Amino acid sequence: MSLLRQSLRQALSNAGTAKGSGSGSMRKSTPSGSRRSTPTASRAVSEDEQSDSGGESDSDESLVSHGHSVASDEGGLSGEAPASATWEADIRGQIDQLTEKRVSTREEALQWLVRVMSLCYTADTIESSQESLFDSLRRCIRAPKTARESLLAARAMALWFVAVGVGEEARYQELSDFLRPHIKSLRVPATKAQCILTLALACFIANGAGGDPFAAIDLIQYFLTTLLTGSTSAKETPEVQEAALVSFGLLFTMLDRAPRQMEQLFDEAGKSHLRALRSDHLPVRTAAGQNLALMYDMLRQYGGADHLTLAGQTREHDELVELIGGLATDSSRRRSKKERHDQRAVFREVQGTVVDGEDPTIRFRVGRAQLVFDDWAQIHRYHAFRTVLNEGLNVHFQQNPLLPEVFGDAFERFQYGGGGASGDGSERVVVSTKSHVAKERAIQKTKQRDQRYNATHGLEELSL
Repeated sequence: MSLLRQSLRQALSNAGTAKGSGSGSMRKSTPSGSRRSTPTASRAVSEDEQSDSGGESDSDESLVSHGHSVASDEGGLSGEAPASATWEADIRGQIDQLTEKRVSTREEALQWLVRVMSLCYTADTIESSQESLFDSLRRCIRAPKTARESLLAARAMALWFVAVGVGEEARYQELSDFLRPHIKSLRVPATKAQCILTLALACFIANGAGGDPFAAIDLIQYFLTTLLTGSTSAKETPEVQEAALVSFGLLFTMLDRAPRQMEQLFDEAGKSHLRALRSDHLPVRTAAGQNLALMYDMLRQYGGADHLTLAGQTREHDELVELIGGLATDSSRRRSKKERHDQRAVFREVQGTVVDGEDPTIRFRVGRAQLVFDDWAQIHRYHAFRTVLNEGLNVHFQQNPLLPEVFGDAFERFQYGGGGASGDGSERVVVSTKSHVAKERAIQKTKQRDQRYNATHGLEELSL
């Protein structure tokens, strides 16, 4: 299980915590809201792992989610969306509850909002109160009475941006200005990890996947200097390191129009990622490896560099290749059988991209169907949105205009929990809009349109 998932689930299972921004020890009490376990948010298997897994499982373990997924059930989430007539009538009252003095009342309202905003597309409903909701969530993050309140508020803030955050650069800047110093002061790892992820997702949404990349560059440099340097990363818990690496990867996908800065950040991030590859914790190693694969892949696509050029330019390349090769074939008995299996599956794909310049082939099992990705940028984005939306991802693909903008129409007819478009357990291949597969499809469609036009035009000429 991902360290992020473990940490968040444990923290959110406690209704009462130490006072302040999570600087004290946690104290256990009865949860303020009922919880029930749900299947894992997403699963990923390599081609050879698929034969071992054999059917559906409710286990929380998965391959790619080792590096990138946060719990599917934090905050008492249920897999079933509430009736629209109910939540639409109640949402205004729940937002008002965030200003109540009693902390348990605020926590219950936050938990309700996290559930509804995950499982429903709420933009139209909260439009008239989105400013007051943002201010209330900011207040709950900045000056909470419990660490759980801060954690739920940070999660809800990420959902605020998913719902109404497109183009909200001013709101992102406001969030960034207070959250960066606040992150440094946090002591509870789960809260710190969630705040890091929320800040990265807010930057990605507010500034646009294809928009101005300099906000992303600025935030990446913040992560590199404050959370991923040698002196600071050694002091951080593994779940915080994982969150910083995952956030780095999401933000790096925004740099397709800044090849010079991309190459500079690639050089700056090399040592920190090499260090993370030596971590004792698989989720940290996985996040670092997949980030490196993403950077190599994007530099080839947008920087005009092939893998041989990159090998010559990267000082750490030889050491990197050796490390990744070792992780891809690791058979050490110090690790459990499952850890060795998951690690080899991930790093075979990473090795293929870094060493041989190959596209990945990574499968995410969702119900009886599978999503197959061949593009690292899409994989990183999928992880981020799956992390925050959980079981509500399919609803947002259908109703939230943000997600088709990020992913194209790949998920348009994909039904989660029921297989492919026909519910028959089929595969749906998700490719980058700039990949060779997508380009071939576009060329083929253009030819078909031309043929139809010519056929129609020819018939019209004959009829004249």
